Amino acid sequence: MAFWGERVRQRPFWQRFGIFFGLLLAVWLPIAAPLYLWRGEAIAVPLTAGLYVFFVMLLWGWGRWVWRADHPFAFYGLTRRAWPEAIAGLGLGWLSLGLLFGLQVALGWRSLRPGVDWLGAIG
Repeated sequence: MAFWGERVRQRPFWQRFGIFFGLLLAVWLPIAAPLYLWRGEAIAVPLTAGLYVFFVMLLWGWGRWVWRADHPFAFYGLTRRAWPEAIAGLGLGWLSLGLLFGLQVALGWRSLRPGVDWLGAIG
């Protein structure tokens, strides 16, 4: 596996980018496509969550085998010291989403009435 990683590491950025996402699709798509065709929209959210989880797993493996990093997430800047900034970013995201939703309600584009199909309003 180290030989494969060494060869990938020496390629230009766009080739490494293509290999990474090619691997992501080559593993995820054969699982996701039949499930989506079988279950339809009902399984779209779990499939998307599975894609995110597999992306993080592949990112860890990529850092481990291609870049030979002992701590791949730290190699990408994800350390324990980054948690306060990550939580602040999530908080800022939720705050801006709430402000946007509040603006839509204030302008009359959304309603706070009970019985409104919120999942339909979101998606």
